[in-house]
Amino acid sequence: MTEFEESLQAEKPLPEVISVDEKIYTVTQIRVATFFGGPLVAGYLIAENFKAFNEYDKAKRTWLIAIGVTVTVFALIFAIPESVKIPNIAFPLIYSWATYILVPKYQGQQMQEHFRAEGQSYNWGRAAVVGLIGLAVTLVLLAIGIFGFALLFPSGVS
Repeated sequence: MTEFEESLQAEKPLPEVISVDEKIYTVTQIRVATFFGGPLVAGYLIAENFKAFNEYDKAKRTWLIAIGVTVTVFALIFAIPESVKIPNIAFPLIYSWATYILVPKYQGQQMQEHFRAEGQSYNWGRAAVVGLIGLAVTLVLLAIGIFGFALLFPSGVS
């Protein structure tokens, strides 16, 4: 085995978990809150975990990705013709599933290390409140977008 192959098999060092006093959100909490609150909630919860792991640049990047995904989801919802029947639950299932896959990939090792060091997670009530607040924010942004579009492009103009 070459030195290069050995380096690939060697475990990558984890960023130091600063303190187990910092609580984190679990993968399941993130997935469930994301289902109800959308990609912005996923961004918030994942960014909070990155902050707990002292990875502030990744937290900022997570917010940018979450905003981009939210804009993309709204654009897709409005771009799909009404004749195409997509169940209402499709988009929440897709982005919840995506977080379930991506969170362990990008935070799994830190989460395991955190819990191995007897670190704690936030309670379910907090995750639920974050999801509901995210839902409310998303609905307000959606309403502003719809009414703003209607004001800019009134359909009754002859």
